Formats: sequence, C-alpha cells, structure tokens
Amino acid sequence: MAGTPSPPARVRGSNPGAAENRRTRSGAEYSPWSNAIALCLPHIRLAQLLHRRDDGPDSDTESLDDSDSDDDGAPVPDPQPVPTPTPPCPSTFIRVAPPGHPPGTRLPNGLMPGSVIRVARVAPPQKKATAREVKARRLVKKHAKDRGVRFLDREQHRVNAGTRLKAVTRLRVRQTAPALQLNLSINEYTAPVAASGWQAIRQDEPDARDHSLEEIRRTRPDMVVFEWDGTPTPVIDADRNVLLLLGGSPPSEAAWEPNVASPAAQAMEEAAEEVYMGPKWRRKAGLDDPVPRRGSHRAKHVGVAMGGGQRYPQNLAHGARNLLIFAHLFGLTCLQRIAGWTNVLFMAFAPELHEYYRATYAALCNWDRLQPRAKHIYRNFPERRSVFTTATFNFGPVTVTLPHIDFGNLAWGWCAITALGNFNPDRGGHLVLWDLKLIIRFPPGSTILLPSAILRHSNLKIGPNEKRFSFTQFTPAGIFRWVYNDFRTDKDINAAKSTTGAEREQRKRDRASRWQEGIQMYRKWDGPIAWTYLGTGRMGAKTSDAQRAASSRYRERNKLELQRKARERMARRRAELKKSDEAWAAYAAKACEGAARYRALHAEELAETQRVYRGKRSIAKHGFDAWHEAYRKRHPPPPQPAQAEELPEWPSSDSERAASPDADD
Repeated sequence: MAGTPSPPARVRGSNPGAAENRRTRSGAEYSPWSNAIALCLPHIRLAQLLHRRDDGPDSDTESLDDSDSDDDGAPVPDPQPVPTPTPPCPSTFIRVAPPGHPPGTRLPNGLMPGSVIRVARVAPPQKKATAREVKARRLVKKHAKDRGVRFLDREQHRVNAGTRLKAVTRLRVRQTAPALQLNLSINEYTAPVAASGWQAIRQDEPDARDHSLEEIRRTRPDMVVFEWDGTPTPVIDADRNVLLLLGGSPPSEAAWEPNVASPAAQAMEEAAEEVYMGPKWRRKAGLDDPVPRRGSHRAKHVGVAMGGGQRYPQNLAHGARNLLIFAHLFGLTCLQRIAGWTNVLFMAFAPELHEYYRATYAALCNWDRLQPRAKHIYRNFPERRSVFTTATFNFGPVTVTLPHIDFGNLAWGWCAITALGNFNPDRGGHLVLWDLKLIIRFPPGSTILLPSAILRHSNLKIGPNEKRFSFTQFTPAGIFRWVYNDFRTDKDINAAKSTTGAEREQRKRDRASRWQEGIQMYRKWDGPIAWTYLGTGRMGAKTSDAQRAASSRYRERNKLELQRKARERMARRRAELKKSDEAWAAYAAKACEGAARYRALHAEELAETQRVYRGKRSIAKHGFDAWHEAYRKRHPPPPQPAQAEELPEWPSSDSERAASPDADD
C-alpha cells in the first residue's frame, strides 16, 4: 500500500536458532544473509545520514507523506536488539551509533543505536586508470585480435600456395643469391644407381688420398674453384632442377659464428676427449674401420640404421657412456639450431623431397610404436627439427675426407654437411665434387646439402695447426625400402606365399622407374641465374639484367599456373600418403595377430630381451652405479642357508632298524 513505511533492514538476530538461519543436512547453521555486491561510497558516513534524517524530512518527503500516507502515527515495531559480534569484523559489519541518540532510543528507520548491519565485503578503492593506461590496454587487445587474423590469413595463403612454408620463408628463398647452373641434366646423368633404384653402387676410389688446394690446381687444371661466401645459393642443372644447395648460414643471423658454430665445435672437441680418451678399460683401441674408406679421422654414427643384414630398423648400438655423451650433444642449443636451419633449407629448396623424408620417418616411428617388443627407434632431434634418421659426428680433429660416395644413402636423396672448427677456408677445407669438376669454398659454420650417393666428394687439406670437425645428417636407403615393403624385407616378400603375380610385376615396374620418379622430387628453380658453369674449368658469362628481368616476367605471368601445379603435387602426395596409411593399418592388424602368437611361443625369450633393454636404457639415463644399486634392490641376493645339523645315517636293513633305539615299538 502506498505510504506504508519500508520494512526495517534485516539485522543480525540474537537468537541463534531463529527460523531465518540456514541449516545444512549435517546440522551446521549459517547466517540467513549472504554476501552481495555493495556500492562503496568512501566519502559518505552512515551516521551523518541518520543524523540528517533525524533532523526532519525535507519538503518532498512531507508532501508525499501528507498526500498518500494512511498510517501516519502508526507504531513502529520494535526490532530485537542485536548483540555485538565477538570479535568485531569492521570489513563486514557496520555499527549504527549516530551522535545525539543515547542507547535504547529508537531511530526513525526502525534501528536501535548500537545495532550491527551486515554488508558485503568489498575491495579497497582502486586508483583510477589514466588515459594512457586505458589506451595501452586497448592496444594490447587490438594486437591480440590482429595476430589471430594474421595467423588465419597466413594459413590460408599456405593452403592456396600448396606448400607448408611460411610466406616469409618463401620471400627469403626468392631473395637468395642467384643460382649456379651446371651444363648437365640429371635426367641424362649416368648415375651409379643399383638395379633396385634405392641406393648407389659401391665404387672404391683407386687413388684414395687427400689433396691440397695448390696440388689440385697444379695437377687438375680442368677443375674450377667457386669462391662461395656462405650465402644460400642453389646449384641447378640444365633443366633448372635444384641438384644441390649451398645453404650457408642464416643471412639475418650476424652472430651465427660466435653463438652457434664456435660452441658446436668446442662441444664436439670436448666430447671427442670423452669418447676416445677416457679410462683405458673404456677406450676402444684403434679406429672404427680398420681400413677407413672416408678418411683417417674419428667418427661416430648415431641414430636409426637399416642394412648390413639387419632384420628391422633400429638405433645403432653404443655403450652407456657414449649414449650419455651423444644425448648431451643433441640437447645443446647450438646443435639444435644447426639442425633447425638445415631442416628449413631442406623444406624451402626441396619441398617434395623433404615431405618424402618426413612421411617415411613418421611411418617408421608409428610402426615401431605399435610393436609389442621393446622399442628400438629413438629420434636424434624432434620431428620439427630434423627429418633425417641418422647423424655422424666427425670428431676429427682433422676431418679431411677422402674421395668417396655414400652408396648406402638414398640415391636421389640429400645429405646435410655442416663444417665446424677453426681453419682458414681460403686455403683448405673445400668441398670437391669430382664428377662435376667443381671445388667449392666451404667456410666453417656453413651447411651444404647434396646427393652424396651419386656425387663423388671429398675435402681438401687444412693447415698444420688448424682443427676441422663436421656434423652430417642423412637417411639410409634401407629405411625407405623397409617402409615401401610394408615394413618387411625383400627376402620376406619374395618368400611369402601371399605375394601374388600381379604384385611381383608391379614391384618390377617400380624398380625400373624408381630413379626417374625420385629425381622428379627435385624442385624446379624459377629464380635468377647468376653463373653458368660449363664444366670445362671456367665459368660462363654472368647473367645480364635483361635475362633476370625476363625470368621475373615469366614468374609473374605464370604465377597462377605455378601455384596450380604446386597444389596438384601436394594433392597427389596426400593421396599417396593416405593410401599408404590404409595399407599400413591393414598390415598392422595382421602384424599384431602374428605378434600375439609369437609372444605366446617365446614369452621367456622376450621377457629376457626386455629386461636387457630396460637395463641399457637405465644405464644410459642414470649411470652404471645408480642402475646397479637399483638392480640390487630389486633383486637382493638369496639368503645363505643355515648350517644344517648332521643327521644320523638311516638304517638300510630291517635288522638295523629293529636294533635302532628310535625304532617304533
């Protein structure tokens, strides 16, 4: 009803068992008032408002009460007094005690002086943000939103371009140094490739020795020296295929030598002292190879290998001490950055070949993950850092390779070589490509990717007081063959009764066309060409500005066509990978069934194998002493039997048993 005075504010009652109290099922009681959001007015005092209210109503209130009130003078119900809480909480309760009102006198709003009103706990007043702070917050939100939009735009551009490369990477590829063109075609090149098409044919060098720069200039006038300064430079053939890549170092990284190359060389030198110069009982006498084919320097291969009679791919075996050293090297930031830079170069200048390496390694790891036996495949670097399965530490200290080919690698695949150390690149350490009659200056800290299985290569001598190391990455051809065979060997496939005649014919056709299909993975170079190497000991004339302009016009005119072809290549690759995944899934199901039967027949042998591998991994992770102590805790020695008392000899005949005092009555 209009004019009815508002009910008094709810106060904290003195009766703990009042009906307003909330009671839970466990019997606990809570106050009927819950915290609520309150408006804090720091400059207004409740006592002053009550005192002002007591002085008399204003004109608006009087007119309103005179016109609408029907209960003027009605008695106001006395609220029950509320005891003061102990201890008081000034942030939650406000005591009503206006001046001029003695205790026990009723206030106009129905409260008693000394009553306690429960209010919400509020935060202290915050300082008001300035205009500059508000603007900064808006800019932060706007930048975050713009980053999300740019990310989506970049992903869409990558999809439209049909590549996994970022736009900035593609821009830097176009900004690289002009290419060096060779006067030969890889399609017509007579490469020493095996009949299977996977790897090259081993060809030993009759005169395997090291050479100096002065000697090779004097004895081989038909060879030319390319003074490479470390700038990324592709080397293309007559059909504009990127045959090999002079990767160098990142152009935007000015401190690459002191921050990456020098620490990596120092780490390899220290690791060599630990690997080869440890205690006598841990040192392996002599070299790994009694007759070194690649050189007299010290080297260790680390990673996954397949070939030489192996039944399946697995990591190369090393002692526990060396495993710890190699794990330390792979974890260094300098080695991680070298591997990442190599991966970016590989992806930018040979995207299809890089995807082939990545998909093969991923399929191999997935297959190994599903095997019931102990795992045998561990990556040297994360997948985003490297797609190579194996790495070689050439510990030197004078790493000068002899003329050789890496016939065990993929025939058309690339091998990444990174030169490290402290030597003068103008006087030694050059990379010699004997088949191309080309000598390339190879400064420390630079990386070169080349098909090492078909190009005979070596290094030139360095100075007497200089040190040279190298770090190489590659993938053996046997791994590609293993994945192509649905994770089997050729011997198993040929002996399998399930192999049909059509499958055998298809395998023959694949063997005949594998090399030609492999070299189609090379990228077609659409950039400028600076030099043309004629292969006769001299360089051709430098490309004119008109030729460079014509190349630029060709790229602009056929931009859409080039993008369309790139998208088609990616679509074909995705379809092939999907088909391979389906075949692999079907084979995995069969393999799991066969593995279950094998486990049932060889349970004890598998348990012993797993125990041995767990011991090796524990030694590599914690050291031999910690592993041995943990082993003794898990397998304590059996307790020694107590000394048994000597028992009397048992009677052998009936007469002796009858005469025995212990005989039964």
